Amino acid sequence: MAARPYSAGEAKVSDVSCRIAPARDGMGLMLDIAMPSAGGKETVVVEAGDPGIWASDAQSTREGGRLVARTELIHNS
Repeated sequence: MAARPYSAGEAKVSDVSCRIAPARDGMGLMLDIAMPSAGGKETVVVEAGDPGIWASDAQSTREGGRLVARTELIHNS
């Protein structure tokens, strides 16, 4: 793993789309990231930007020129 995440420019990201849907304990989030392969195992890290929301470890797969990730966001109540 890199010492820090790549920026969108460094990773050559050309487009990102997100979809949300209700999930068992919160909200499901699916990310579709258009970018070339970084080589090896690619990891997506999702940070909610709100300390009251927990993001599960993202599960990611490569689909051609797209990196697809799924995670769940849960409010810490």
